[in-house]
Amino acid sequence: MSADPRIADLVVIGGGPSGLACAGAAAALGLRTVVVEGTALGGELNTMSWVDGLVPHRDRVAGPDLSADLIEAVLDARVHVEHAQAEMLAVMDGRWSINNGSVNGAALVLATGREYDLEAVPGAAVLHGRGVSTCSSCDGPMFKNKNVIVLGAGRDAVSKVRDLTGLAASVAVLPRAALTRADRTLLDPIGVDVRPPASDVRLAPGDNGTIVLTDGAGVELARCDGVFLAGSRRPRRELLSALDAEEDIAIPFRACVGDLRPGSSQTVVAAVGDGVDAAWAAMRALELA
Repeated sequence: MSADPRIADLVVIGGGPSGLACAGAAAALGLRTVVVEGTALGGELNTMSWVDGLVPHRDRVAGPDLSADLIEAVLDARVHVEHAQAEMLAVMDGRWSINNGSVNGAALVLATGREYDLEAVPGAAVLHGRGVSTCSSCDGPMFKNKNVIVLGAGRDAVSKVRDLTGLAASVAVLPRAALTRADRTLLDPIGVDVRPPASDVRLAPGDNGTIVLTDGAGVELARCDGVFLAGSRRPRRELLSALDAEEDIAIPFRACVGDLRPGSSQTVVAAVGDGVDAAWAAMRALELA
């Protein structure tokens, strides 16, 4: 057995809830485990004011508190954390190699999550940090007593509305598609102003630091002090792109968990469950190898 902690049975790329849950479960199953994370452990949990539904009929938990619990469990299990950005992924001698072999493992779990796609809304990238935000818990205080719009729908929009209500002078939701029954179930109890959906929304600077929202024809939909993007996220699949082009190599065990998994509900509950399931699947695969 290698004494180098970077040579492992299982490498988990990503230190969000799914990655941390996977690493903790894998270590409990006796697998030498490495977590590769280039930013802060905990991922989006660190910016979530509250996490609902993790345990039914129990009070919600603050995102940073849940993050701290997961991190503590991983560190207590003596999981090695490699504080580096995973930039290169390859298969070498039947094992996974990350960053030219600086970390390698017999099995791999990808928990890289999703990122906001600023290009999905014309004008958002240019105005990001200048009235456009993706993080209501981070940037909400800057919009105290101002008028804001949450652009999008779903749980992400609901979370942002909750963060901003009582802080901003007014909060409205502008969906980019017709609301689903689930959307209405989440939004109706809050009593927020929900505007008619608009699929083609564009952002542009207005007078006195405002932001103007228009449709594709240039018709003004709204004008406000700040826009918070909700739901416009894409999976971080860059590490898989090179492997997808390879057809002649035998791929060792790998799994995609959390928001990276197709069909994920994109909830913390699902992310944690995915991570634990992947740990067990990795253990079984390694036993059969």
